[in-house]
Amino acid sequence: MEYKLRKFLRKVIPVFCKGVLFALMALLTTGTLYVGLEPNDCKILPGVQVGGMDVGGMSPEKAYKVLEAASDAVLENMVLAVNLPEETIHLSPADTRLKLQTWRAVTAAYSIGRIGSHNPSIGLTPYLKLEETYIRDALAAYAAKYDTDVSASHYVLTGTMPDLEIENQSEENQPQTLELTMGLPTARLDQEDALEKILAVYDSAFEGGNYTVADSFRVDILEQPEEPDLQAIYDELYIAPVDDSLDMEKHEVIPGTFGYHFDLDAAKKQVSNAEFGETLCIPMEFQEPEIYGDEVYFRDVLGYCETPHTKDENRNNNLRRACESMNGLVLQPGEVFSYNDTLGPRTKENGYLRAGAYSGWNLVQSYGGGICQGSSTIYCAALYADLEIVFRRNHGYAVSYIDYGLDATVNWGGPDFQFRNSTNFPIKIAAEVSDGYVKVTILGTEERDYYIEMESEAGWGGSYIYARSYKCKYDRQTDELISRELEARSNYMR
Repeated sequence: MEYKLRKFLRKVIPVFCKGVLFALMALLTTGTLYVGLEPNDCKILPGVQVGGMDVGGMSPEKAYKVLEAASDAVLENMVLAVNLPEETIHLSPADTRLKLQTWRAVTAAYSIGRIGSHNPSIGLTPYLKLEETYIRDALAAYAAKYDTDVSASHYVLTGTMPDLEIENQSEENQPQTLELTMGLPTARLDQEDALEKILAVYDSAFEGGNYTVADSFRVDILEQPEEPDLQAIYDELYIAPVDDSLDMEKHEVIPGTFGYHFDLDAAKKQVSNAEFGETLCIPMEFQEPEIYGDEVYFRDVLGYCETPHTKDENRNNNLRRACESMNGLVLQPGEVFSYNDTLGPRTKENGYLRAGAYSGWNLVQSYGGGICQGSSTIYCAALYADLEIVFRRNHGYAVSYIDYGLDATVNWGGPDFQFRNSTNFPIKIAAEVSDGYVKVTILGTEERDYYIEMESEAGWGGSYIYARSYKCKYDRQTDELISRELEARSNYMR
C-alpha cells in the first residue's frame, strides 16, 4: 500500500496544485480530507527534525530520499553497545531487524505545524520496525546471570600461618592476608527501565556519535545482607602475645610469642566503603609482647635512690655527664661495676666543667667537681638492691645530700666505688638528673622474699663524727624485721 501511494504521489505532483497535495497528505495522515490553502508551498516547515536530522524546508519526496539514505548509512550498520552493570551486550540490525518506516516518518514531519503536534523534533522509535522481543530476551538472559539472592559475607585467610615464636622471626616469616568478601543482596535488574533506555538511543540515531547505552540501569534491592561482624571475626582470629619469662631455677629465658591480629579500626573503614560482593584484602599483623629480648631481665626495681642537687650549673653539668655514662649499663652475673672506669677521666675534653670538689681536706675547683654525688647515689641504690659492695670509702667531710654513712667518695687515680652483680641474672643501671634530683635505679629480676631499708647512726667525739650504717632486711609479705646488720663505719671531720 505504501509503495503504491509513493508512485501515485510522484505522478500527481507535476499535475495537481499544491493544495491538492496537501489534502492528500492530510488524508494519509488523519483519514480526513482537509480543504484549504497551503501556507508553505507543500514543504515541511523549517526547523523540523526526524531522529536528529534536519528535514525542514524539504518537500516530502526530498525528505523521503534524505531519510532513506540516512537509514541505509546509519541504521543498517548500527550496532548498539549496552553497558550493563557487569557485562556489555551488543545489538546488531540483523538481531533486532531494525528498519525505518520512512514514509510514516515523513508524513509525521509534514504534519507538524499543520495538523496535531507543533513540536519540531520527532523521535525515530514510533517509526521503526524493531524486534523488541529479541532485546527483551537478551536482557532476560543477562538478568538470569546477574540477579542475586541474599548471601552472607564470608572470609578466608590466604597464605601460610606464620611462626609466632619470638626467637624464630625472619624476613621469610610473613603474616597472612584476611580476604573478606562482602555479602550480596537480593537484587533484580529492572528490565523495563533498561529497555526504555535502549529505545531512547534508537530515538535519536541520526544525531550520530557513539551508539552506546551507558546510563545507570536501575537495580531493585529487595533484601539487604547483614554487615560482617568484624569484632566477632577479630575475636576468632586474635592470638594474644606472650611475654618472655624466666625459669627461676635454671636461670634461663622461657621464650614468649608474638600476638596475631588485624587493625580493627582500619578494617571497619574498608567495610564502610565496600560494594556488595567486593573482596577486601585486610593484612594480618604481628603484635609484639610487652616484654621480650633482654628486657625480660629488667622488669623489677631492685634498688632506687635519689639525692637533691644544688643550683650550681657547672656541678649539675658534671652530674648529668656522670649519669649519661652510667645510664643503660648492663652487668652480667658476677661482673663488677667501677665508677671510675665507667666515667673515665674527668676532663674538659670529656665534657666536664670546673666545680667545687675536695682534694684531701681542702675544697678546690676542679674539672668534674661534684660527681661524688653520683657515686654516693648509686652506692645507696646498690645497698637497697642488696648487691655485694666491693670497694667504698666515705668523704673526709660529711655531705649534705645524703645521710651519714651512705656516701661514697671517688677521685680519678684515687679511691673508686665498686660493686658486684651478685644476683643470678643480668642487671641494668638507669641514671638521670631531673626535677632537681640525681636519680639512680638498678633494674633486674627480683629473687628475694625480703626488702632492704637502710639506717644510719652518728656520734661526735673530738674533731670527728663517727657514723655507722645498718642494712635491715624485712619480710616482703609481713613487713617483719628479719635482720639488722652493720654495713659500714664512716668517720668525718667536723
